Parts: sequence; structure tokens; C-alpha cells
Amino acid sequence: SDLYRPKWDDQRGSSSYGQMTIAKALEGATEYYSPNGHHANGGHPDQSPSTVTDQPWPKLGEVPELSTPPALLTEMIPAVLRPWLMDIARHACLPLDMVTAPALVAVSSVVGRHLGIRPNRYSNYVAVPNLWGGVIARPGAMKSYALEQGIRPVKRLAATAHERFQAEQTMATASIAVLEAEIDGIKSKMRQAAKNNESLETLKGQLGEKLAEMEKARPSEQRYWVSDATIEKLQEILMVNPQGVLVAFDELAGWFQVMERAGREDDREFSLAAWEGTGDYYVDRISRG
Repeated sequence: SDLYRPKWDDQRGSSSYGQMTIAKALEGATEYYSPNGHHANGGHPDQSPSTVTDQPWPKLGEVPELSTPPALLTEMIPAVLRPWLMDIARHACLPLDMVTAPALVAVSSVVGRHLGIRPNRYSNYVAVPNLWGGVIARPGAMKSYALEQGIRPVKRLAATAHERFQAEQTMATASIAVLEAEIDGIKSKMRQAAKNNESLETLKGQLGEKLAEMEKARPSEQRYWVSDATIEKLQEILMVNPQGVLVAFDELAGWFQVMERAGREDDREFSLAAWEGTGDYYVDRISRG
């Protein structure tokens, strides 16, 4: 070896130069290789591998008491939300963070994919404000109340959007009926022209225009939140609402249990894929029946 030195075997008292070098290198070692395939950790620095023995685990002790976590500073809450959240927490005698967490997640769902940040100058990576949050507390701690108060503004937006959708749907019914009658008339003319071996190009163009008008005439509802939806239905909602929606569960344990149900095995994969907020998720399945 090129690392070998001629003085390696030179005697320096009772030891050789090589033995002294190895001993010096091992002075601070706290882990040693054991021939049985295990590593012995935490031994005394002077303990050699030959003296390492497997020791049984000690008896488990009591779980230590956790210290009280620090309270949420009011300065950390956006100024526009601060008075509202502080008022709710004060009147309900709730910790401020219990109300703030669902409120911030609700705000992020409204912003959704409308806004993104590109932290890297030469990369197309985009970070969207896709926040996930949960309130963990003992039973009777008013978790449901805190969640309801935090997402209430989103529910108001959803109620207004639903009313607007119903009004548009009523107005669109007449327009869709007229378009369906016109489409039936064009198809009847096309069948007659086909029998007479006449050109169908003009009628084809007219049919395409009416079908496009039909597609635009069908109103779509702007959704802001869902509480219990299969991933298939949620995908349909997201196709119409690509900015994203809020998924709110009153019980996290119930959400986890849903993922274990028969036929809902893909829920976990979809949730993980949706975590980043910028990816695509395609479902191509053959259904029969």
C-alpha cells in the first residue's frame, strides 16, 4: 500500500509505531464492530470488542410528563385575521392556536392554485399555499366548535356560490331546451341529406357550433369545500374547480378509518398525491354494470 511507511514496524518502547498509531485513532471511538454482526454502542472508550456483551433491555419506566407547549403569539397571526380569531378564542375560552389552525387552512384553500411561489430562479418548481392542519385535544375540548368557527367564512362563500348556481341552472334550462331542439333539427336534416347523397359539410359545421353552445350553456357550480366525498367524486369536483377545495373532517380518526375500508384503498394514495397541490392524478378505469 502507498500508505505503508518504513517506520511502521519500528519499535517505540514496548509497542511498534503502527500499534501506537492505531491505539491513538481508537481513543475517541464509542462504537465497535462485534463479530456476531451487531454494533455495540455507548461503551466505554477503552472497552474492546472482545468485552462487548448483549444486555437485555431495561424495564420500561413511566412516560415523562410533557411540559406545556408555548402559546401562539398573536403577532404570528395575519393582522387582517387577528381581531376575529382573538375574539372567538376569548369568548369560547379556547387556546388561540386551536381556532387559528383551521382558519389558516381555510384561507389557504380559497387562495389555492391562484397563487404560487417559485423560490428557485432556474427551476420550474412552484410552491402553492396548500396547507394541512389538525386540532388534537382531549374529548370535550370543543375541537368541533373551533373547526366550525375557523371554516365558517368558507361555508358562507360556498352557500352564496350554490345559490348563484341554482339561479344560473334555472335560466339555463330554457336555453338548453332550445339548443336540443335545434340539434335534433340539424341531425334530421343530416339524415335526409345523407339519403339524397348531398354534402353534409355545412350541416356538420352547424352541429359543431350548437354542441359547443350546449357545452357552454351548462352551468358549473364553484365549490369551496367538501366533507365526505369519494376520491372519484372529488376528482370530478376538482376538474371544474382546478384552484382546489377545502376537505374538512370533524374527526381525523374517522378519516383514517375510511382509508381502511374495502373499496377505498386508493384514498391514501390520492391524499398523498394531493398533498403538494401541483401534481396530476389520472384515473382510467373500466366500469361494467
